[in-house]
Amino acid sequence: MKKGIALALFAAVISMGVHAQTTNGDNPPPPKGEHPKMTPEEASKRQAERAQKELGLNEDQKVKFEGFALTRMNNMKPIREKARNTQDKEERKKLHEEAKVHMRTFDESVKSILTADQLPKWEEHKKKVKAHHDRKKANGGSNEIEGIDELDLD
Repeated sequence: MKKGIALALFAAVISMGVHAQTTNGDNPPPPKGEHPKMTPEEASKRQAERAQKELGLNEDQKVKFEGFALTRMNNMKPIREKARNTQDKEERKKLHEEAKVHMRTFDESVKSILTADQLPKWEEHKKKVKAHHDRKKANGGSNEIEGIDELDLD
């Protein structure tokens, strides 16, 4: 009888542990490699908050960074849509060059608000993002690459 009760108690404890590990509330995280869909405003705000943390931005810099990021996103959106809808290599190359202009503008805008102490952190961040992009490209576009905590500037 004691063994039966002990066995039932053990099974109940184990099942509660399994249930606690699988239950994630009402808001489960998105699948690995997928980002939650955000508006450009939400994404630029998130990027500015991460930049503030990573680069040590003050409140004024954070507000400016958020504005730069929002402008970049709004400028890049039609370019991305055109690129997704074309197979023409020349058109894609042209769109890529256009995107690079917007990225350079963003970079120069960010640099204009950074202090001498923050600038090396920004340059290091850009190197990490480029390395991540290169690994992702070499991996066939897979989002399964880990080990980088970036500002998600895209």
